[in-house]
Amino acid sequence: MRGIWIFFVIILVLTTAGFAIVWLAGMNIPEKHDITREFEIQESPHTIWYLLADYAGYSNWREDIRFLVTLPPTKMDSLHSWREYEMNGHNISYVMVESSFPRYIAFETLDDGEDPIGRWDISISKMEDGCAVSIRERGISKGPFHRFSKKYLNRAKLKADVISRSIQERYQHPEEEKRVTIWN
Repeated sequence: MRGIWIFFVIILVLTTAGFAIVWLAGMNIPEKHDITREFEIQESPHTIWYLLADYAGYSNWREDIRFLVTLPPTKMDSLHSWREYEMNGHNISYVMVESSFPRYIAFETLDDGEDPIGRWDISISKMEDGCAVSIRERGISKGPFHRFSKKYLNRAKLKADVISRSIQERYQHPEEEKRVTIWN
């Protein structure tokens, strides 16, 4: 009987140590991230802007989306709202918060409390043979267990990377991508 108690104590100590290690590792991962992805593509700014503004068509060209559903506006100042059902099983709501044809689009994700947890600012600049696209992603990962899981277990892809790659693959003109990463 004593051996069973020792076994349970050992299991309890190892489980507690495991949770402590995950928690400490998660505490060392920044809660906020701010990254920018830039690329050049041989398409007009109008073409890229229309592609990004047509959120209902995202599942036709973005590799991470199974399907999406248009939602009623969740903010007084939102232009459009939708919910993406991703290939990885996540379901995320978005609102388009700014748009200026053909140079700029911004959208945010919302958590259940309708607080922004991510924002993407996409700038499109005309060039001689197409356009330059800059995607800035700012996000928040709440809680040390969530940050640990996102970084080490899920290997979550940054949305800016997915959008950048998907646009380039859609038009089959992949140019060398410049990466700028800043962690706050």
